[in-house]
Amino acid sequence: MEESDKITDSPAMTEDEIDAIDLRTENEEDLFSNKGDTIETEDDIRIPVSYENAEEALLSMFIQDDDVAQLVIQSNLKDTHFRKRKNKLMFSNFVTVRFDKGVCNYALVADQLNKESMPDGQSVLDFVGGLPELTNIIACTPAIVDLRVAQGYIDIIFEQYRLARIQEEARKIINQKKFDESKLVDNLAKIQQVVVDATLKEHGLVPVDVLATDSYERYKDRRLHPEKYQGIKTGFYWIDKRGIITRKRLSVLGAKTTVGKSILVSNIITNILLNDFKVLLFTPELDSAEYIDRLICGLAGVEIDAYKDATIDNAEVDRIGVAKSKLVSKASNLYIEDRGSQSCSYIITSIKKHMLNHKVDVVCIDYLQTLYYFGDNTKKEITTMMERFRSFAKDNNIAFIVVSQLRRTDKAEPVIYDLKESGDIENIADSVVLLHRNSTTKLGERTKGWYRIDKNRQGGTTDNVELTFNEATLKFVETNRPEEGVDNQGTLVGGYDDDIPDEDRPTEQSVADKIRKEQGTL
Repeated sequence: MEESDKITDSPAMTEDEIDAIDLRTENEEDLFSNKGDTIETEDDIRIPVSYENAEEALLSMFIQDDDVAQLVIQSNLKDTHFRKRKNKLMFSNFVTVRFDKGVCNYALVADQLNKESMPDGQSVLDFVGGLPELTNIIACTPAIVDLRVAQGYIDIIFEQYRLARIQEEARKIINQKKFDESKLVDNLAKIQQVVVDATLKEHGLVPVDVLATDSYERYKDRRLHPEKYQGIKTGFYWIDKRGIITRKRLSVLGAKTTVGKSILVSNIITNILLNDFKVLLFTPELDSAEYIDRLICGLAGVEIDAYKDATIDNAEVDRIGVAKSKLVSKASNLYIEDRGSQSCSYIITSIKKHMLNHKVDVVCIDYLQTLYYFGDNTKKEITTMMERFRSFAKDNNIAFIVVSQLRRTDKAEPVIYDLKESGDIENIADSVVLLHRNSTTKLGERTKGWYRIDKNRQGGTTDNVELTFNEATLKFVETNRPEEGVDNQGTLVGGYDDDIPDEDRPTEQSVADKIRKEQGTL
């Protein structure tokens, strides 16, 4: 045994010596005092952070800023993480109001607190100090309210929670009537376990009774507000009906070279942002100017070549103006990164920085094989990137769309196994949509194509859904689009016209059935 590894003997500590140990247990507030930290905003303004009033500051921001409320909910912050009982009660009621009403303001919160009762019959509003105390909470608003400042206060509350747990266990050790050195390692291990438990709870380990209750509450809310549960609308009927682009899921759009996968995803992005969802697009292949030209011309129905040559007529100029105005009115809904060398780490870091001050609903990567990675094992690196993207989507309540190129094969029509490095991409993805055009060279066939949902973990798949492609405006549309609606059960519905042949209607079909069909055994 090395000299440094030896445990030296020491005489047993007396109770007086134990009492003399300074763990600041006599004054708990020292543990949470203002340490002089600051948060730096994007405008290089440094805001002093008060550890003492962190809870009140975050509550104030929650009630006044919807984006902050969304950030707090996504952070998995719970009422149990707050130290002060009145703040625990107020936070839980703030969240209830936010979920029930969709907004959280002073009047709604006051009404909710007045309705809730303590065990002795006193209203929660009276218990926390009445309307004056609620007004005091509002007065705790920091000098600048943005997501970066809010994230700083969230981190402080989590830190205070962990420190309080550690302090509680340390106090138990100090208060032992007889200090047993032989149990020191066990006690330290117990404190370490407290830290681990607190960290795990922060990241979302939830008991089944809570999950079951939440599930039933969501069901009741779906019955009352079906419009809130239609998901992220892409403008393509079967993609929407099957719930392909959904939060916490990674969806892959695959196609062979020159088929138009980037065009289809640009059509999808246009519909998503016009439906007021926030999109981040990472495109190492196309520059942002090219992408915006596609979005504008597709939305306006104007030939992109004529637009680039500045030869469009006055009526088309007017349509371009209207399309541009629509996109400008949704300016905060789309951000594009067109840097040529983008890695998985660069993309995730960019998303995290953006999320400090902006909401993010959808992230799109166009396309996977153009990303930069280290190492010579392409399959391993692609797998690692896909796993990181899927984990990030799940942990941050974001929908991920990853465009992937399919390998060239003798067969004209694609299958799911044509995904480059296919095994791991297919396995990791929550859903896979394949795109095909009948021909990219024959004039009569270039406008015809289809997409097919080949994998969907949380719903059905489809057979080929016929598409019509407008080469001039770079736009795909479904040839036989059903009429959409929402029934009284909150389910997206729609039906085909009776004169459409059955063979033209998409049908649910498993991957195994497709293989047997190709082999002639079905």
